[in-house]
Amino acid sequence: NFSHGDHAEHLGQMVAVQEALKTRPGAYCGFLLDTKGPEVRTGNTEGGKPIFLQKGQLLEIRTARIISATDYSFLGNNKRIACSYYNLPNATEVGRKILIADGTVQGIVKSI
Repeated sequence: NFSHGDHAEHLGQMVAVQEALKTRPGAYCGFLLDTKGPEVRTGNTEGGKPIFLQKGQLLEIRTARIISATDYSFLGNNKRIACSYYNLPNATEVGRKILIADGTVQGIVKSI
């Protein structure tokens, strides 16, 4: 998983596996690399507290005005949050699904 460690560390692990395989004739091992994709970050919340959403409620997602920046002065709550993906309004459309928290929360875009 390339989300953890760097290229040199992963290369070292693969070399170690290849060396170990030399001691086991006829044994094979494949490598699957899980590369890190883009990440969208949310901003801070009021009082640093977690927010709780109810099924069917509206949630405003406020985008950053600068590429890859999150407006940390904007404090979110259960009605609105900030996010770092400044191009979100252009990358989605009404009716599309948005996944939050690795897909554990799903929303449908109601307006942009």
